[in-house]
Amino acid sequence: MWLLSQGWKTCLDNRDIETVIDATAALPAILGEPFAAGIFNTANDIKTFTHESRIVSDDGGNFDWLGGGFVALRNEKLDTNLIVDTLNPVGIPFSSIRKDYFSEAALFGELTYQFTSKFSVTVGARISRTEFDVRVASGGVANVGVSVLDARKTRTAVAPKAAISYQYSDDIMLNAQAAQGSRIGGFNVSTPLEAITALDPEDSVTSFESDVLWNTEVGLKSSWLDGDLVFNAAGFYVFWKDIQTDQILPNGFSFITNAGQAQNYGFEAEITARPTSRLELTSAFFWNEPQLTEANPFLGAEVGDLLPNIAELSASTGIAYEFPVNGQWAAILAADYNYVGKSFLTFAEETAPGMGDYHQGNVRITAFKENLRIGIYADNVSNTRSNTFAFGNPFSLATQRQETPLRPRTIGVFMETEF
Repeated sequence: MWLLSQGWKTCLDNRDIETVIDATAALPAILGEPFAAGIFNTANDIKTFTHESRIVSDDGGNFDWLGGGFVALRNEKLDTNLIVDTLNPVGIPFSSIRKDYFSEAALFGELTYQFTSKFSVTVGARISRTEFDVRVASGGVANVGVSVLDARKTRTAVAPKAAISYQYSDDIMLNAQAAQGSRIGGFNVSTPLEAITALDPEDSVTSFESDVLWNTEVGLKSSWLDGDLVFNAAGFYVFWKDIQTDQILPNGFSFITNAGQAQNYGFEAEITARPTSRLELTSAFFWNEPQLTEANPFLGAEVGDLLPNIAELSASTGIAYEFPVNGQWAAILAADYNYVGKSFLTFAEETAPGMGDYHQGNVRITAFKENLRIGIYADNVSNTRSNTFAFGNPFSLATQRQETPLRPRTIGVFMETEF
């Protein structure tokens, strides 16, 4: 007899978002008027609904299983216009009304068989049906895409998964898994023709392809010295086909296309040590090599270029020491250091803006008793200045350096309580 436990999750979302961006820098490229002043305005109305239910076996035998269903609905209306105030009356060289409707229904399940008390195998799959509708009406001399589009995409996909686990001892476990994921393609509303045909002349000129990703990894979880030393590590390999990517044209308008395919392999590890009951040391390390193996030449990328926004190397380390203050109060003195490696904003590694490549340290002292905590902290102690993300206004990206800086040195106090 199966003993069943059930879980479910539902999410409703209704948002109205309005964005106003200074588009002046892009107007010479759009209109050929170097002294024009422009505002790019978007009003986005989004309604979403998601629900997931799952049921899990709990009989304590060799077989364990879970199954469930998922549904997602999304309605989005995007009103966009570019307003230019050069002479009276005000001109509107670009205007667009776009409506998107997205729906997905999926069934998923996993089956685990415990061959021995130490060795188990898991297999599973997710079967989904996705529909995507788009209706667009655009106009104006700055319109770089279609004027009217009413189209639909449908896709049925199966995402398999397999995993094995071996409990070498009470404190050491080895595991390996492979899994697939994918996203439905979409429609090229404002994509230049060359961005589509440069990679594959046979591709449709009105849509971009679904992308598919395979992830494989092997890992180790271990505990030593009665739990005072914990070491976990994993190595992985990822293959990504028909990468979907958002790109910016010289005039500031965005488009979506397929960038080609890529592979990524890497290693990550974390260690926690407690030399004494009061002292804890932590460290983490991540390295990967995300490279294009097929590149869309329209994007200025070449085989071997790194994927954007992914640092090859990151690392962190920390120390925390707890000590008594008096009969009622105790305190923790903590410090940590983080390093984020360099990455690039776009696929064109040689010309793209760089970001990352910074070091940051933080310190904190916390005093506590029962449910009260008070303390003082200093973040970014060395006041490191670096660019964490090289993007902000798409219309000035080609003419101005853009930065999202680290928060400067910040010193503060805090008090927390639970009741």
